[in-house]
Amino acid sequence: MKFYKREIKELLIADIALSIAFTNLVYGSSGFSNILYTFFVSFLAVTFGFALHEVAHKLTAQHFGAVSYFKASLFGLVFSILSSFFGFLIAVPGATVVASWLSRKEEGIVSIAGPTWNIFVGLVCVLLAIYFPNFETTFAFVGFVNLWLAFFNMLPIPPLDGSKVLRWNKGVYLLSMTVIIILVLYFGIIDITSLLFAILFALIFYILFRF
Repeated sequence: MKFYKREIKELLIADIALSIAFTNLVYGSSGFSNILYTFFVSFLAVTFGFALHEVAHKLTAQHFGAVSYFKASLFGLVFSILSSFFGFLIAVPGATVVASWLSRKEEGIVSIAGPTWNIFVGLVCVLLAIYFPNFETTFAFVGFVNLWLAFFNMLPIPPLDGSKVLRWNKGVYLLSMTVIIILVLYFGIIDITSLLFAILFALIFYILFRF
């Protein structure tokens, strides 16, 4: 396991920037009247949902002997914060770069590692919210963010994870996406409007990634 100093710095900057964006987005809504508490919960959600998602990609790539590191997007982070002032969040924080050749199977496994982590965290948080009702808002929000990220990242639109998983193994993609959709529908995380927004989000992400 190897982390570069610059990589750690960029991952931390991206983590804090996205936490600020989430804080700005949800502050003042139900359960988030205290700005310090809002930032704390946002930081937890972003750290578990985004930062450790990227670490999962990195560690899996390293397992296959690849050189990998997280690269932040300054433009994307500024854009993420600015978008939160308009009542929505388009998060383009950066991505884990794999600077080595991987087979299609290896690339698919590296890609699905992040969403798999999000599903795990999401389910754990949902259970914690049920058994610890005094902390329901905290756990529910972190769980919501993780399950939403699992769904979004598995959309089959390049350069999102789902496109690489689909290219590797259609059966694995359909099975994993079916599980994710069942979970997000069951917990009320998406509806038709959210689904359309996610597709639009993915297309915007694709355009930004290309240029």
